[in-house]
Amino acid sequence: MKNFLLIIAVVFVFAACNCGPKLQRTTIVYDAHHLDSSWVQLPCNYAKASDTSHYPLLVFFHGIGEAANDGGLNVMLTLGPPKYMADSIRFSFANANKIYNFIVFCPQDFDGYRTPQNVNAILDYIVAHYRVDQSRIYLTGLSAGARNCLNYVTESQAYANRIAAIVPMSSIVMDAAHTSHFNYVANANVHTRIFIGTSDATNLSNNQTYANAINALSPGLAEFTTYAGGHCCWNGPYSTNHDFYNPNIYEWMLQFHK
Repeated sequence: MKNFLLIIAVVFVFAACNCGPKLQRTTIVYDAHHLDSSWVQLPCNYAKASDTSHYPLLVFFHGIGEAANDGGLNVMLTLGPPKYMADSIRFSFANANKIYNFIVFCPQDFDGYRTPQNVNAILDYIVAHYRVDQSRIYLTGLSAGARNCLNYVTESQAYANRIAAIVPMSSIVMDAAHTSHFNYVANANVHTRIFIGTSDATNLSNNQTYANAINALSPGLAEFTTYAGGHCCWNGPYSTNHDFYNPNIYEWMLQFHK
């Protein structure tokens, strides 16, 4: 019996050691002169030669407070998915009795304000270099990063068509060119869940307007969720457990696919 238990323990430790790191540095290369540093987490079995699976993709966009030039990634480790990856959380969640393991990318920008074209280039790079299930691409971000998500899906119908769901948190104000194209979101059936603090006076009404505009075109497509706090407090909604929301936002995303 002792020998049997020892074998089980050895197998478990071996499997755990082959699961891969929960937080890695990588680079996203656009061309010979442009690249972004990024945190990444790959699924547990991703590196195994026998694994040919394609996985859901989650891309997180930080705010201006976490911006830095190449090599400054550690500033991102206090908020959102990078914090939880640094806390040794594996982004593996259940939906409809099935476990999904995310590919998670958290690219860093020098100021946090990305163009939709830059977001699209990030997606192109990841899809070209990793085994992504392109029916399950999800975007999330906070503050300026939240606007990056919203601007992307309102930039063109082709861009919106790539995305299954977005979770913008406390988006800063969008420009009129993008707020006039929530029809792209509705046409592509991009499920949207907006979070914002009740004391975020600068952005609260705008974020409510964005949700209302989407729902006017496709009732129920957007959810609007508030929490106590100002332009802050994002780690509650980003929590990987059920202390704040059940389902958590990752389980919520997994309900939706193309």
